[in-house]
Amino acid sequence: MPEQYVLIDEEGLPYLQPSSKKYPLYSYDNEFYGIRVGKYELHIKYEDRDYFSLVEVVPQHLTINEWDLLKDDLERELKGLAQDLIRKNIGLDGTKSGN
Repeated sequence: MPEQYVLIDEEGLPYLQPSSKKYPLYSYDNEFYGIRVGKYELHIKYEDRDYFSLVEVVPQHLTINEWDLLKDDLERELKGLAQDLIRKNIGLDGTKSGN
């Protein structure tokens, strides 16, 4: 978030003044995604009261189902690579597994 919008409170924490104005969180750039897809906690303090909410960042070029499929495929691939690495390391030290 550009510094011009952010104020610092007496405890040194950044905050935004209540406003109906929209603030850009980042500028889209082909080389950089400013916010990762996922869920984030939003904490708002207003007149000595605390409010909490969740903000979900969704992928721009994929549906949620496509994103979930991509994520699941990647997790399976990484799990397989990790298992291959473990098998290779077990074979390198000369021990045999019970399989």
